[in-house]
Amino acid sequence: MSGANKISTKRPNREEIVDLFRACAAKNGGKAPGKGLFQETCAVTEAQVKYHFWKGGYTELAQEARLQPNLLQVRLAPRANFRIDDDGKAFSRSES
Repeated sequence: MSGANKISTKRPNREEIVDLFRACAAKNGGKAPGKGLFQETCAVTEAQVKYHFWKGGYTELAQEARLQPNLLQVRLAPRANFRIDDDGKAFSRSES
């Protein structure tokens, strides 16, 4: 059989990754995509990103693409001692 059905294993170069990141951002309303969205949409693996952007990863990639990097999302503890009231304000359970 010929190699026509072979999947390309060529690693994208730095410029190709930046171009793909910008294209993904354009589809994401102009905001830098998260790691999961970028990998899912553009089929670029984390290893491919880290190969070219080993110093800063996705933050470095977003900066090179001239986009605002995403902020770190912090997960709250499962037993957080606050709730959200009807107005969207957080308050301590001891205040209720």
